[in-house]
Amino acid sequence: MKPVLADRLARYVTTHRASYDHIATFTGGNYGDVLRAARDVTGLDFPVFPTAKGPRVVRLGDSVPRTYWEKHWIQLCLQIIAWLDPARQAQARARLEALDVEYEPGAP
Repeated sequence: MKPVLADRLARYVTTHRASYDHIATFTGGNYGDVLRAARDVTGLDFPVFPTAKGPRVVRLGDSVPRTYWEKHWIQLCLQIIAWLDPARQAQARARLEALDVEYEPGAP
C-alpha cells in the first residue's frame, strides 16, 4: 500500500509544486514513511517532521509535554519560522517566548 500512496502523493506534489513557496510535513509513523518515499520519488528536498534527533519541547508554560506530538511540534514551527522574513521571524519568536516555550535544540 505504501508505494501506491507514495506515488499518489508524489504526483500531487509534482503537479502542484508551483502553488507552494515551501513544503514540509509533520507526519509520523507509517504516514511519515509514505511521505519520505514520496519525497524520494519527486526528487524534491522537503523536510518530513518529526525527526528523532530534532528539537523537542521540554516545557510549555507550567505544563510538561507528555505525548510525542506535544514534544516535537516545535520542529515544524522552527522550520516555518526559518522561511519567514526577519521581521516576521522576530514576531514568531516573540510569540513562542510569550507562550513560555522551552525546547532543547536537538542533535546537529
